[in-house]
Amino acid sequence: MKKKLKCYYLEHHKYVNPILGYLVKPCCRARTDEHVQTIQEISNSKQIKEIKDSFAKGIKHKACYQCWNNEKLKLPSKRKNAMPKFKNAKGIEDWDIRPENTCNLKCIMCDPHQSSKWFEDIDIYNNTFATDLSKQNLNATETDWEYITKNTINKAKRIYIAGGEPFYMKKAIKFLQILSEYEWNRKNTLIDIQTNGISFDDTTLELIDKFNLQHIGFSIDGWSKVNEIIRFPTNWKTLYNNFTYFEKNYRNVSNKSISVNITISALNLPDIPNLLGNLNVRTHMHELYNPEILHINSLKPSVIQSLKKSTKNIFLRDLMNKYEYNEKNNIKMKEYLSALDKKRGTDSVAVLPWCWV
Repeated sequence: MKKKLKCYYLEHHKYVNPILGYLVKPCCRARTDEHVQTIQEISNSKQIKEIKDSFAKGIKHKACYQCWNNEKLKLPSKRKNAMPKFKNAKGIEDWDIRPENTCNLKCIMCDPHQSSKWFEDIDIYNNTFATDLSKQNLNATETDWEYITKNTINKAKRIYIAGGEPFYMKKAIKFLQILSEYEWNRKNTLIDIQTNGISFDDTTLELIDKFNLQHIGFSIDGWSKVNEIIRFPTNWKTLYNNFTYFEKNYRNVSNKSISVNITISALNLPDIPNLLGNLNVRTHMHELYNPEILHINSLKPSVIQSLKKSTKNIFLRDLMNKYEYNEKNNIKMKEYLSALDKKRGTDSVAVLPWCWV
């Protein structure tokens, strides 16, 4: 009989993402497609039970592909990094909360479910992906803050908030204000905020500073103009100044840390070595799957072949080794970028030339 597999996130973590009902995931990296109506139902959902049964039998479930792949490559994985937490873990003590789509950016690879600002270009989104989304019919589920608050006071060891953009979410800020009133949480709860790094509110930063443990994660997908066009309408100078401020002030401080989260896609694959070379902090890379037209498979073979010769990064090389060119998606990607350029006044041909080969 195979040895039972363990994952801290499967047992002690709650992923909260209210997109058309709560999306069922053991963690953010898992690939699942089930939705339930309440947070309470997540732990007993069909897919969570299926993954738990698989782990109990020592079988590597396909939903957890990213961890299995990283471990195969002898790279850090979310599962293995969390293993030390198992020793004294009790109940749900780690929370990943993505409460709403309020955002100040409309990133190319994003969508209206994840960014309210995308409704400015909803015509392009609907035309490209054959949908009829609008603010009226999005029907996003309202986050159950009462349940979250009740189950995190004097219990949560980490609370991760992403979006959207957390610094624009009034209810999320109110939740942190409530949590900051409890001494146990101020001393023991790591407040982990994922931000696009453009707008910081001093009042919110002062609130976060009430907690002894802090982490700020920056979402950056390219260097300079590459990031500006991917994460439109980012101003690189503003982002870089904000990033360097935190990097300087959090450096060598035991209870504070920062990192950079990078989404690998056709839009930035050739620029990633340049980005990594300019960063002096911990980075997390993950592969973009949706929308499919922006996957690296949409890049021409000549682009991938050239990168393979020059790229030494194990993670990037592994992605390229699995590359399968999709000509249909290459054409759709160019049509998508062209429509966005016309609407936004950007120039993807000049900034992302590898997409136009």
